[in-house]
Amino acid sequence: MSDHEVLEAPRLVLDEFARAAELLTSFHLLVPVEGGLRFFHDSLFDYAFARDFVRRGATRVDWLTGREQLLFRRT
Repeated sequence: MSDHEVLEAPRLVLDEFARAAELLTSFHLLVPVEGGLRFFHDSLFDYAFARDFVRRGATRVDWLTGREQLLFRRT
């Protein structure tokens, strides 16, 4: 989602995690939109992104200099 600068994902991306997506939707953490799902709030996306960023061992400098700093990335 970050690479494509969108805050929603097609449902097929979550096929492998269908049960988790179902549960997160039932708790209103994911919100159904036409053809996909989105986080209920941008800050939840930020949290999920940060966890994955740390898990991958990425560096902030590489991430920030790796592409143009559009408005999507500034938060």
